[in-house]
Amino acid sequence: MTEADRTEKNDQRISVSVVIPAYNRGNLLGETLESILHQTALPREVIVVDDGSTDNTHEIALAYAKDHPFLKILRTENKGVQHARNAGIGAARGDWIALCDSDDLWSETYLEEVAKALVGHPEVDLLFTNFRHVIEGVWDETTKFSKAPKEYWERIVQFKDGDVWVLGGDLMSANFQFQPIFPSASVLSRVFVEDIGGFNEALNGVKAEDWEFTLRCLNAGMVAALAKPLVGIRKHAGNDSADQRLLLLGEIEIIDFVQANMNLDSDQLRVARHTRNLRLIQAINRAFDERLQLQVRDLYRQLTEPVPLRTTLKYWIACLSPSLFPLVRKSAEEIGGSKA
Repeated sequence: MTEADRTEKNDQRISVSVVIPAYNRGNLLGETLESILHQTALPREVIVVDDGSTDNTHEIALAYAKDHPFLKILRTENKGVQHARNAGIGAARGDWIALCDSDDLWSETYLEEVAKALVGHPEVDLLFTNFRHVIEGVWDETTKFSKAPKEYWERIVQFKDGDVWVLGGDLMSANFQFQPIFPSASVLSRVFVEDIGGFNEALNGVKAEDWEFTLRCLNAGMVAALAKPLVGIRKHAGNDSADQRLLLLGEIEIIDFVQANMNLDSDQLRVARHTRNLRLIQAINRAFDERLQLQVRDLYRQLTEPVPLRTTLKYWIACLSPSLFPLVRKSAEEIGGSKA
């Protein structure tokens, strides 16, 4: 299919700007751009925001821009992914913003399918699609949506129009329990993004920073899901999620921020606090495995709900002297204590 054919297939009622924040992703950006520039329906523009990269990210983007005049490159100081996304959104001319991280992949019909869904449901502010994880080039057979807890979708899907599910109800509480929304699989109204203030740059450096943005979107907008798995989220050593302990600590920080800065109702607060406790337990397990004695103690003291006995055991082991901790911890490992 030629570029002219792909442009012809683009639904003129849907004007999409693709925003790609990139920092030192020269090794992965090319494949991401290939998946976007060869869509069956082309976007109005693709904006790569080089967030002060020190590798060949800028040169890779320039090479693709030579053959694709609708690909634009912005260079900024290294101020974090939130600032980069906001810069790209601020420069966008499309009515819709399709986010894509610089290491992820789109199926070739992604924008075509998204456009059809948005034309059929003009009331929607945020549309997100199903996705699969990609590890060493292999797409996982299991989709993200299929991993949802039992009856999760039944609680929030208001009605289905084929693969388009229009959502409603308490989406924030549902998202505290299970998070199926990922930036690279999200398309938002540009006006909506501007109205809610874009990404929060004060959270620069916090793992899971996009979760706060997602929760604001769910609190303020009309939301729909596209059940087709049209996106590949690549898992590699450079992911923010590669260090699960830091990711959990970031999620705890986001929950604290949301509780302090958003007007949650009593049910949402209850779910947020319960989710925080679950993340604390998971983080305690990770910290214990990594021999972070002081962090185990600090996290345990933040718990506000009953915990498994093994979690309490880890706390008491962490309260031992630094000389005894590794010996007793090793004994706990041998009896399976670290697998709680």
